[in-house]
Amino acid sequence: MNGNSSRRNFLRKSLKVGATALVVSSVAKAATQTELLDKEKNVIFGKSNKNEVLYQETAHWEAYYKAAY
Repeated sequence: MNGNSSRRNFLRKSLKVGATALVVSSVAKAATQTELLDKEKNVIFGKSNKNEVLYQETAHWEAYYKAAY
């Protein structure tokens, strides 16, 4: 019967460790998600007259496009 009690003690300890790890990971995930939400709230919206420049036509771009297509 000693073998069964040692197995039970092992299972109890492992379940406690697993439950603790689950709680810690859940708290960490929740903290990360709230940080992301806070960052999203700090976005400034506005109007700009500037044009978005994705690239400038150079000899390197021309060579790339010729090779790619």
